[in-house]
Amino acid sequence: MLKHINKALLIFLMFLLVINTVSAQQHSKVNSVQDCLDLYEGSFSCFRILAEKTNNISLCDYPVKESISVEEKNQCIRNVAAKNKNIDACDTLTGKEKDRCISGVIWELQDESLCSLLSEESARSGCQWNIIEFKDYECSDLWDNVKRDFCYMGSCQTLECCDNIKGLPESSARKNNCISKIGVQSGDFDLCIQTKKRKCILDIIDNMEAPSPEVCEQFKGITLSDEYDPRTVSAYLDCIGTVAKVNENPELCIDTFDIEKDVTNCLSRVKHIEACKLMTDIPERNKCANYVASFVSHNPDDCNVITDASKRISCRGTLNVLSHLSNPIIDVLIMLIIAGLYFVVLRHKEKYLPLTVALAVVFVQRIFLLILPLINILMEAQPITQLLGLVINIRFTDWFIWFARLRGYIAYNWLYLLIADILTLAVLVLIGYIAQRKGISVIKTIVISAIILWILATLMIIGLGAMLGT
Repeated sequence: MLKHINKALLIFLMFLLVINTVSAQQHSKVNSVQDCLDLYEGSFSCFRILAEKTNNISLCDYPVKESISVEEKNQCIRNVAAKNKNIDACDTLTGKEKDRCISGVIWELQDESLCSLLSEESARSGCQWNIIEFKDYECSDLWDNVKRDFCYMGSCQTLECCDNIKGLPESSARKNNCISKIGVQSGDFDLCIQTKKRKCILDIIDNMEAPSPEVCEQFKGITLSDEYDPRTVSAYLDCIGTVAKVNENPELCIDTFDIEKDVTNCLSRVKHIEACKLMTDIPERNKCANYVASFVSHNPDDCNVITDASKRISCRGTLNVLSHLSNPIIDVLIMLIIAGLYFVVLRHKEKYLPLTVALAVVFVQRIFLLILPLINILMEAQPITQLLGLVINIRFTDWFIWFARLRGYIAYNWLYLLIADILTLAVLVLIGYIAQRKGISVIKTIVISAIILWILATLMIIGLGAMLGT
């Protein structure tokens, strides 16, 4: 039975491959109007492809059987113009449609001088803003005052340059942002205090290797707020919390402050699970742990610090259920147990062949996962795509995503991954047992089954990523 299933799957994959190949070959054969009429019965999609291929916009208006909207025809012309970088093709359009067409060509050419061809002032300014790179462009040449301000904010390297941000009611705030940015680059706390920017102070401390608490003494009695965070907060408390974070020393907050609220606020700035554990305010502790687990460590195990059971389950459930964060010591013990079962007990008994082979497959995967961090480090030095990086991190046990809700009720990620391994092992053993009864090669069957599970896991993970927009 399994042999027939494998054959059917192989035939289906071959069928898809043939269909895609034939389709690709047919598209490559489309070189004339007659080809569209013969191969595709004069469909608009064929003429659209041919128009892009031949840089001939008249084909976008070729009479076809289908009912084609004006928008579809305009889209065809825009595609022809953009893909062939043919700005003259846009002359057949008018108004906003012509502007959209010209914008597409300008984007392909990356030539902001062509922005003057657009009919509306706002469109011209927006076009130029999208194309230019501040480091290679003179901000003074920008037409729009707001965009000129932002250009200086992004490119200025001196205080004198920031003086060019002027003329608008909002310019003073933007000039302050420009000055505080230079304060961060130069490590000058005085510029942070001058501009009253909390983020400026925190960024400077973040850039220090091992900042001393003494650096915060200058901020005693100073309260600052941000335009994005209107709360007035003690700059000294902010500073101590950031020093504790950089030095990974949350106890500094306890040693520095006597009031519980100040200690809690300081610990919340450390953004580490150990700091959350030190909080005595339970609601704040739960909030801290949820934030750290969700946005900093991305480790479901950090949710265990949350005391409220429903919030703890929710925290684990909203994290990446496919997290491979585990306990390396437990992983090594599991590998030793698998190796012991394989070499001492099962290898010599033919009737246990399905379990032996399944254990070998899981064992090899465990070894691979153990060296995976090294592989990822080596990959960072090579121009390999993000998709490839995702694929090699996928375990064939990741089909377990179907039981994602279960993760919320399991305290440790290593235990969740172990359950996934055990259930996958049971599936492989069952398949191997059926193959043995049918006289099929157990090794080939289990390896093929593992590959199929890996393909399913890959498709589900990529599908999940697409659904989440990642």
